[in-house]
Amino acid sequence: MKTLNKAAVAVTALGLALALSVPGEAAPLASAETLTRTEVVKYGDLNVATTAGAAMLYDRIRTAASRVCKDVIPNVSARNRFERMTCVRELMDTAVKDVNRPALTALHEGRATDDLTAQR
Repeated sequence: MKTLNKAAVAVTALGLALALSVPGEAAPLASAETLTRTEVVKYGDLNVATTAGAAMLYDRIRTAASRVCKDVIPNVSARNRFERMTCVRELMDTAVKDVNRPALTALHEGRATDDLTAQR
């Protein structure tokens, strides 16, 4: 089982420049150069077992994922807006899974949760 030793989670996006091109238009880069962008989200200052702490971490993850995807998919047009939204969603899914805390997972899945520390 994978565990996190540090109170931080990395939000990383990989994208192939050619995959972002639109059929009938020139590719943004001449080669299949891989673009990578990572942002570390720290949460050692939060109690992610509480609803409030999980919500703050979720906000940090969403903000980081948005920044990362904006850098990987910089030109937001009608044609690539979907790719950016998909990128953010996938990065958030991965980060929440990596943190592996019930309150954060419940928030991400849209479930209401009470402070989990009160249930222990």
